[in-house]
Amino acid sequence: MNDVVEKETEHAIASAMKDIIVTVQELLKKPEGFPALILIYSALDIVGSLLRPKSQPDTSGQDFKNWVDHYVIKGSSLPITSDDLWAARCGLLHTNTPSSKNSRSSKAREVHYTKGDKKVAGFLQQEFQKAGNTKVVVDIDVLFDVFLDGLMRFTHDIKTDASSGTGPYTMPRRCLLTQPSSRLSKLH
Repeated sequence: MNDVVEKETEHAIASAMKDIIVTVQELLKKPEGFPALILIYSALDIVGSLLRPKSQPDTSGQDFKNWVDHYVIKGSSLPITSDDLWAARCGLLHTNTPSSKNSRSSKAREVHYTKGDKKVAGFLQQEFQKAGNTKVVVDIDVLFDVFLDGLMRFTHDIKTDASSGTGPYTMPRRCLLTQPSSRLSKLH
């Protein structure tokens, strides 16, 4: 890929992530957590796709899990695995439930969410454990903060990778570029 296209692609990805982050921050000010979760999981999908091998044109659940293992789980206090988050992503995005194929087959635990008082997640987790339940409780704000921390480390790794010319990071050849309608109307 030539340098101009690569720079435009990097800019498009950075711009998309900034838009998602700003929007999630606004959504987290509201009591409902569902819209924020959709964007958090979408962002995890996007950045996970950048970690796939250059020889792999399509993304997979494993790409998501690899990114989550390296940039979300590692060093965080979240009581979850990448398998749990992948299953949670599938349940949330496909059916708006905590249940997914992987959680139903015991390959992952169901993830349930709280928002607000951070102590609630811990309390609910203890209650699930007392009842012998394997469900996991995650505070949405904490999940977002851990994602942001991971995104910062990932950005650093991409810059290091680009300067050294080594590493697995795959920049897509094409990116969805969005423009405000005010800019598009000036094209006529």
